[in-house]
Amino acid sequence: MHQAPVAIEYIAGQSKPKCSIDWNFYTEPQEGLGGRKLAYHRGRGLGGSSILNGFYYRFRDLNNGRNLGVKQGTATLTSKYRRSSAYDYYNAAAKRPNVDIFHNAPVQQIMFSRNATGVLVATGVSFIDHSQGRHRSIAASKEVIVTLGTFQSPQMLMVSGIGPQATLDAFNIEPVVINENAGQHMMDHNLYSISATVVPEASAHQLMFNSTAVEASQEKYYTIGKGVYTAPGGIINGFPELSGKKLQKIGAEAVIDAGLTNRSTTHPADRAIAINAFRDARKILDHSAFANLIVGPNHVEAAPGVISIASDDDEAIFDYIKATTVPNLHASGTNRMLPLEDGGVVDSRIHVYGVQGLRVIDSSIMPTVPDVNIAGPVYMFGEHGATMIKKDWGI
Repeated sequence: MHQAPVAIEYIAGQSKPKCSIDWNFYTEPQEGLGGRKLAYHRGRGLGGSSILNGFYYRFRDLNNGRNLGVKQGTATLTSKYRRSSAYDYYNAAAKRPNVDIFHNAPVQQIMFSRNATGVLVATGVSFIDHSQGRHRSIAASKEVIVTLGTFQSPQMLMVSGIGPQATLDAFNIEPVVINENAGQHMMDHNLYSISATVVPEASAHQLMFNSTAVEASQEKYYTIGKGVYTAPGGIINGFPELSGKKLQKIGAEAVIDAGLTNRSTTHPADRAIAINAFRDARKILDHSAFANLIVGPNHVEAAPGVISIASDDDEAIFDYIKATTVPNLHASGTNRMLPLEDGGVVDSRIHVYGVQGLRVIDSSIMPTVPDVNIAGPVYMFGEHGATMIKKDWGI
């Protein structure tokens, strides 16, 4: 899956079947979404979620003068293939003598000890080596670096004793460092939509229901580079939510799934923004430019429909939003890089507060969710984090 055909659909829906390259997480019932439980897809393999999601970059070039309005989306695709982070980053380093990859070896815990002056230091990790069927540990010669993502990095800290007091107590985990912010404040670009029935030539929707059409379209794309698979996707920007999320259950070991609480739409500002965005989406769809593309009486939306939900009925609009909102899989912010007194878990050099020799580098350290897609920022964090580590160690 490091270099997969672009025609492979990225996992984003709520009805996707479970698969071996997905951690198959689900949220707890969501207070702000009518008690719904949401699927939250996370990549399971080298490259993490870059093996599943949409590969979108915000802009190819910030200064090319063609990035406003409707445009072609940019993505990490090359020569008809979608490429995960493992394709370039891992493959470039795989043959180095100082790189070893342990497959099927989930880490259970970070190990700590105190140095001669009494300072707490991360000394290594313990893990399950499924290839040998036994527990093992590895000592860190310099430091431990956690890069497990927005859900599992704070989970790893918590099972190792770094986290909120109540959470550690609930699972009988001996506290190492109490930090009430670990595993909290998760942000995402949640989304909902309104829809219209359009003329056949304006959509590739038929591919969702016709495997023969899928195969024919793929063959056309791979042989002559034409057809529906050359069509760009489209995204309309929104605003980050103010409703924070948290990891509220972690299990006794890191191999136990995290329990996710998504507080979407529970903040009054989120509610107001979502309702006004619904009205704006209606105005866009009702524009005369779409009249020749939309099928049906008066060229209006099919769902939820102007008869079912009036544009001035806030409660009906909000009920629809709660019933249809899904995560956009841009989770971030559960180990935020902020001053400790402002809710931080790591400092500006990505050290975990309260211990030495422990860093986190992934989307969990983002103080707030970036504008739209996070693939580019995640790669930037990794590259800049590696540069900082080399500088700190004089490498």
